[in-house]
Amino acid sequence: MLERLRQQSNPEASAFRGQALIRFLGKQERAILNIKACLEACGLTFDNILTRRIYIIPMEDFRKVIAIWDKYFDEPYPVSTLIGVTSLAKEGALVEIEVVAEQ
Repeated sequence: MLERLRQQSNPEASAFRGQALIRFLGKQERAILNIKACLEACGLTFDNILTRRIYIIPMEDFRKVIAIWDKYFDEPYPVSTLIGVTSLAKEGALVEIEVVAEQ
């Protein structure tokens, strides 16, 4: 299953260096849709997500990021952590998203 998730992921999803906020938010939404595709490839939906962890640069955009996520989730929401950081593993990335889902 993990290999299937790797194949579904988009390596460009976190390449945000020097882009305007509107473009950043559009790519944020695309990343969420990539997560949706990964879940669907495993027969799951957003309802199966137990936790989500978002690492973001810059932290002042967090409300906009949460507003995008909230379009895809209904109560009860998964356990969520949003962490402002100064850098991420991939050079130039402004967001990193991790979700844990159950079948």
